[in-house]
Amino acid sequence: MAKLHLFLLSFITLAITFTGCVTQAEHAEVVDQLSYYKQQSLEADSVSVENTRLEQENFDLQNEYGGVVREMEDLKAANINLHRSYAEVLDRLNLLKYENDEVMAASSYENVGLQESIAEMRSRLDAKERELAKLEYELYQKEVRLNNREGGFPESGSNNPSEADFKMREMQTIAQNNRNKMSAVAQSLSNALAGYGPGQASVMAKNDKLHIVLGYQLLFGEGEESVSWDGKTALRQVTEVLTKHRDLGIAVVGHTSSDGIASRNWEISALRATSVANVLSSYGIAPESITASGRGFYEPVASNLTLEGRESNNRTEIILSPDWDDMFKLLNR
Repeated sequence: MAKLHLFLLSFITLAITFTGCVTQAEHAEVVDQLSYYKQQSLEADSVSVENTRLEQENFDLQNEYGGVVREMEDLKAANINLHRSYAEVLDRLNLLKYENDEVMAASSYENVGLQESIAEMRSRLDAKERELAKLEYELYQKEVRLNNREGGFPESGSNNPSEADFKMREMQTIAQNNRNKMSAVAQSLSNALAGYGPGQASVMAKNDKLHIVLGYQLLFGEGEESVSWDGKTALRQVTEVLTKHRDLGIAVVGHTSSDGIASRNWEISALRATSVANVLSSYGIAPESITASGRGFYEPVASNLTLEGRESNNRTEIILSPDWDDMFKLLNR
């Protein structure tokens, strides 16, 4: 369009020039007009080019916007799927956690029950072994008396003792040696624990064994299952005595009061006994000579109806047994 205007102006200018004479002023005016329209034409061309460029940019932006909108829709859909997948995974995780907690609880309960059964079986076995040793000892005494009668020897003071009489005397010697040894160990432990009160630490003899009774206040903090600093100090003093008598059998038995749930008390008593056993082992006691078990609240030494009774029942015992191997070897010889 601008070019057409320019062409018309040029044509008019030439027509005027060739049709007649014009003044200088008229000529200058025509030239100015020509320059003006030429400038307008150039600007119009520039605007047209810019408009074309902007239209193209607008087209490109619309295409880009459409692509962004589609991408956002895709992202929204993907986000919804991710939320759904996350919810499903979270549900599965919670279910697995719940199932795992149930399995762990059952396993813990079964483990405590197994430890309890082992401890009870071991206790029964020890009792049977003591009973067997006693019966065999009485049997040998009867055999000695019978052999002496059959051989014409008096029951005592014989110059020709039989093999049974020899075994009996050997057994008596072993038994007396063990009694003397346990008595010496008891005295050493009493001296080592003399600084503690009766509710904290004590030593007592029971069924040919020594029981070191340690209160939970000494060994553990409230609700704790790991041995405290004061407890470790007491156990170190006990260990200093036991390392001098490495042939003793050591059983660590945990006890609780009746407070709480039975299964949890079993677990606590077993865990505390294991903690004490670990400390003894770390101080130099051979691990293979130690057994650890929990009795829960099933072996009280006082009434659980009083605070003092519950504190007495909440304890850990280290039970020391003499070595009867020589006795059993002599019986089986």
